[in-house]
Amino acid sequence: MKTHLLSIVSVLVFALCLVIVFGNGRGTAGFSVALPVAGSSFTLDFHTAGWAAVGGFLLVILVLALLLANLIASFLALFRPRRVKAVEAKIPAPPPAPKANS
Repeated sequence: MKTHLLSIVSVLVFALCLVIVFGNGRGTAGFSVALPVAGSSFTLDFHTAGWAAVGGFLLVILVLALLLANLIASFLALFRPRRVKAVEAKIPAPPPAPKANS
């Protein structure tokens, strides 16, 4: 299987996962800066419920499986010998056989 196809499918499924989870959720975000910098904080609180949460979780599992398959396929492609197209010998076709008259 081509690694490019796995990469494209992985990204599309991940995008679908994000749309389902974030499109059906509610949340808040906060950011504060302080001196010293150790007192700075970033807060992200997000909640998704119902079928969107179940579907999002299942899609995350699918994305992880696709990315793992993509990683393995890419790693194996490094060690696969390159295919060289053989040049076909150009042999002329034999002349057609004469037809017998009856």
